[in-house]
Amino acid sequence: MKSAKLWALIFVCGCHSLPAASGPDWLVDALVEDGEKRLGTPLDTMVVRREIPIGMPLAQARAIMERHGFSCWSGVPDTHGTCLHCTAYRHTPHSYKILVKLFYDTRRKEITSVEAMVDYDVYRKFHSG
Repeated sequence: MKSAKLWALIFVCGCHSLPAASGPDWLVDALVEDGEKRLGTPLDTMVVRREIPIGMPLAQARAIMERHGFSCWSGVPDTHGTCLHCTAYRHTPHSYKILVKLFYDTRRKEITSVEAMVDYDVYRKFHSG
């Protein structure tokens, strides 16, 4: 009985989504690898577009990104339009922040373009004097 009440409370609170996989992910790894070559500059988005093709429904794109370990927020305004703003972190000897912006048509709710960037050693940048 206690178990049923706990699950009901979790569901009602909106805490019912499962955490993303914590292990290595091929998409995150591919973006970090490309990011190491292009520090601070936009990445080649081909690897993302293979997973999230232009025209894919927004809800499906979000689900795929979250399966890859990204945390996503929709409706984020940007200079290029409204985007699904997705971030992931890779902790190795250096910490990487991976940012993928999936721009979408707000009426049709379909992906229209993609931007990606990797920030290198974010922990040290945040904690330095």
